[in-house]
Amino acid sequence: MDEKTKTRQKELTDLVSGFCRQFLDGEYEDLCVRLVEKLGRKREVPFKRGKIENWASGVVYTIGQLNFLFDDSFDPYVTPDDICGHFKTKKSTASNKARDIRKLLNLKLGNDEFSTELVREFDLSSLGGDLSQVKTLDGALRTSNLRNLGNVFRSVFSDNSDVDNVRNDELRQLISDIFESEGEYIQDSHMKRLYTLLKSSVFISPSCGAGILFVSDTTGGVSVPAFTSMDEYNVEFEGGNIEPVSWHFSKMLGYMEANSELEGMFINPGIDNFFVSNEMILDILLG
Repeated sequence: MDEKTKTRQKELTDLVSGFCRQFLDGEYEDLCVRLVEKLGRKREVPFKRGKIENWASGVVYTIGQLNFLFDDSFDPYVTPDDICGHFKTKKSTASNKARDIRKLLNLKLGNDEFSTELVREFDLSSLGGDLSQVKTLDGALRTSNLRNLGNVFRSVFSDNSDVDNVRNDELRQLISDIFESEGEYIQDSHMKRLYTLLKSSVFISPSCGAGILFVSDTTGGVSVPAFTSMDEYNVEFEGGNIEPVSWHFSKMLGYMEANSELEGMFINPGIDNFFVSNEMILDILLG
């Protein structure tokens, strides 16, 4: 690195450090400085040219996007206007610089190298680079859950032909639509349909003479069986001594929360055997 570039790097480092010390904290300062250093190791150092304040706003903006700095439910919190006002840059300029930095270094949400300790606690690595869709941590977690749930559907039913084996018409159509939809995660409309499907489910009564039918899963926990129609229930239990009970979804959640050994429930056990975890259910209910 030539002396001119070294001088530019020190100037840029001083600018981002000064902002972090005034408005943020030591952790953000460390991440911003490390980002400047990584940019300085590129064969073509990007900040050799251009107004240094623009690069400073871009660096802070980048780290902010990766760590939900603009989410007012967290501390520290600043707005893009705060960054641009401090460095006397335009918001569009800071945003464009951040986009260029993310593209140059292939930075995505969940990147361990430039994430705070808080963000590293959450598995966000599966999310793509479009940070405009995940401006808050809650939004990112929801997006991640939607993608994970979409992957579960695709893993249970390896291809579209497997979907034909599902007996429940609504569930079969929902899974088919997920396979045919664009993107890696299922859409909100699909989530709402799954919620509707679960809300109308028929659960096995825990107070009946035979007791509730627990289904063991691969991790050693147990799951509650659920049927999405009486016809499917009767296929399994016609003539049995177990009485079905239609529970409101919130009652089912309460029962699962009161029994910590439960990890989820099977939709149409023995028929469709689609496992829905507690996390998925809560995301559907509260998302």
